[in-house]
Amino acid sequence: MTVGITPSEHTENITLAPLVAVTKEEIADAVWDELRSEHTSEGSFGDAIGIVIKVEKGRWKIENKKMIFYDEDGATILFTFNLFDKDGNPAEINIFERRPA
Repeated sequence: MTVGITPSEHTENITLAPLVAVTKEEIADAVWDELRSEHTSEGSFGDAIGIVIKVEKGRWKIENKKMIFYDEDGATILFTFNLFDKDGNPAEINIFERRPA
């Protein structure tokens, strides 16, 4: 089989690293041990986790039959949902469902 060069054309010494068997557990550890700050591109898993953390750390309140989720600064609105009771009526108590506003 011809690769494209002949031994006489190649004069450098090449050192090849041996292939190392990697387990699926080692691959998972390498992926999950990455810093979230290195995975913040829009639409990435790190971006999604960042949003979840903001919702969990930020405040929320029910006001005017809406649930409002704020960023960690307590002022920036992340999400707003309309709230409904089990009969589908807008509600602030006995909430059964939320829908994006």
